[in-house]
Amino acid sequence: MTTGGAGYTSAPAVNFSGGGGVGASAVAVLSSSGTVVTDGYVNAVNVTNGGSGYTSPPTVNFSGGGGSAGGAAATAVLGTSGKVVSVNVSNVGTQCYSQASDVVVSFSGGSGSGATAVGVLAPSRSCIYSVSVIASPQCNNKLSSANGYSPADQKSSVTFNDVGNKSAYGTLYVRSANEKTPTSFLVDYPGNDSSGYSAATFTSTPTIYVSPGTTTAWPVHGGLQDCNNIFVTATTGYRLQSITVTNGGSGYTSAPTAIIGGGTGNLSGGSSNPTATATVGFPVSSVTVTSGGSHYTSAPTVSFTGGGGGCGVCTSATATASVVTTSTWVYPVDHVNVTAGGSGYTSPPTVSFSGGSGSGAAALAVTDPILVSIAVTPSNAVIALGLNQQFTATGTYTDNSTQNLTGSASWSSSTTSVATINSGGLAASVATGNTTITATIGSITGSTTLTVTSPFTVTGSMTTARLDHTAILEENRVLREQIGNHRMRFNDNQRRRLAAKAKKLGRKLLAQVATIATPETLLAWHRKLIAQKYDGSSFRTPGRRRTSKELAAWLCAWLKRIVRGATVESRGRSLISVTCWHTTRLRTF
Repeated sequence: MTTGGAGYTSAPAVNFSGGGGVGASAVAVLSSSGTVVTDGYVNAVNVTNGGSGYTSPPTVNFSGGGGSAGGAAATAVLGTSGKVVSVNVSNVGTQCYSQASDVVVSFSGGSGSGATAVGVLAPSRSCIYSVSVIASPQCNNKLSSANGYSPADQKSSVTFNDVGNKSAYGTLYVRSANEKTPTSFLVDYPGNDSSGYSAATFTSTPTIYVSPGTTTAWPVHGGLQDCNNIFVTATTGYRLQSITVTNGGSGYTSAPTAIIGGGTGNLSGGSSNPTATATVGFPVSSVTVTSGGSHYTSAPTVSFTGGGGGCGVCTSATATASVVTTSTWVYPVDHVNVTAGGSGYTSPPTVSFSGGSGSGAAALAVTDPILVSIAVTPSNAVIALGLNQQFTATGTYTDNSTQNLTGSASWSSSTTSVATINSGGLAASVATGNTTITATIGSITGSTTLTVTSPFTVTGSMTTARLDHTAILEENRVLREQIGNHRMRFNDNQRRRLAAKAKKLGRKLLAQVATIATPETLLAWHRKLIAQKYDGSSFRTPGRRRTSKELAAWLCAWLKRIVRGATVESRGRSLISVTCWHTTRLRTF
């Protein structure tokens, strides 16, 4: 175990994964020392204030309730009776207003009552709110039926010749008594020009409106245009921008119809009122707990977010939560008992814990060292036909340890006609050639080659044949190269040991292998230090007395006379000369 975790009310299940094997199993054992944990869950939420203005159920949030508390969830349920929370202007219309109070907002339907709202105007002037006229000067000609005006005493579609984009127009009225004196000007269409109609007031001569931006001259009678000579003064205003609800009312089960009126503009003369859509919001009527969560030791705080609450005429809902708590003994995991080791694991599997109501337990699996490779030695062995070769199998394990597996491995030879091998790793040559020697344990194998060569041609004893091996020759050469021209010094014991071996080889073989000393030197050591010891001198007696000089001289002279002219020679001298030399020098026969 690396850590026992916490909070386990029962032993968790132990799981093994990975490692290449199967079948491992174990049971977890809880510690005998535990702690009492107070655990609880949220069982209900009581709405203390439903708030207002929620257009959709708000999100219910829980906070606090204990150190590791969490997981509680709930959904809000809205009531069926609400209030108007907003009015969305979908079309600002063409009416012109001098101030916000000119905008008249009313609500109809929705089963509720009491909702009120005010208009919010655009920040800059852009339309014609009103037009004033003066009695003098009068129009050049009468606006009479005789001059083609019907009805008489007025002219519609009159716009401003000197200012703006000529999008506004209205009706000019004159005094019926003379049909020439201006009396009033009714704005039929306020127009829209944020730059041309930006001044609070302006004065202009009138002209005839044809279409936005297009005008035509007044009719001409008596050589003069009928009424292009008078002056009118226009007062500008504002268009509607938005609607603000000042009182949402109550009892609305559906959205009422919002009606917007007021302002300047003749609805029958081409102007139009703004249009808008009202939205109704509802209070939170209840909260349904969908998940009680866990580890709550006290009631969490409940809050609401979203859902459209918090508008100008809205209030936020409030609620309290209640919890149910229990006290339970919990324990950490103390240890794990392996019930089955499984098989085939090439690496330690991963250990995990599940269930038991706790968390955090962790452990590491430990496996026996696993064999990963086998090395067969000696590598690439070469033997002569008729000889045997002992092989060794050494296993390497996952913990980098090694073990001699010669006796437990299964041995095989790929070519039994060249060499066979027994269960102990001993290979026996059968014929010349190559074979692969393999050691196997389970699925792990190791191999090497064995070469069987022609047998040695042995002259003399087997010891002589072994000494004639190429490896010994090369060792002698390398040793001599290391020594160089330096003279080696030996004691008598070393000379005696070398001489004993050299004598058995003979002069011919010594010429091939004796690189430490020459064959002559080695054989001389043998004669002096070994053979001389056994020449029998220690067993010799004094023998007969030597021949006197006089007798030897006489005998030599006598032999010369008898064997005169003899042709037998020894080392270039006649046999008689040799005999006389032995007689006179050694005085022996």
